[in-house]
Amino acid sequence: MLLISDEPCLYFTVHGVEYAFGAHDYPTSGVFEVEPRQCPGFKFRKSIFIGTTSLNPVRVREFMECECANYNGDTYHLIAKNCNHFCKDICYKLTGKSIPTWVNRLAKLGILLILLHSDNGLLLQCVCCNL
Repeated sequence: MLLISDEPCLYFTVHGVEYAFGAHDYPTSGVFEVEPRQCPGFKFRKSIFIGTTSLNPVRVREFMECECANYNGDTYHLIAKNCNHFCKDICYKLTGKSIPTWVNRLAKLGILLILLHSDNGLLLQCVCCNL
């Protein structure tokens, strides 16, 4: 069973292990595992059932070890590659189902606008259409 938490930072639980992705300054995995609902620095609110996986616990661990290479701590980006992106990617790969669309709404809005510094101050540029 795959569950995600409803937090500012998402993490997911599968076969009794909770996985999350966070930032650090090193080119090594930013993925970590903790006891379910006990992630340091976060207060658990609720779980959302995503689906089930056909992988047994050993296969899930092997899968996660491979996936960790795609989520180094020094590649974490608040808008472009955050813990919500991690959960969306992994949940889809394990269950064939995505996390709810509202989960990463702020990052989706943030990626549409980039603040550029110009001689006249700040200029907002729309990334999707280069205006």
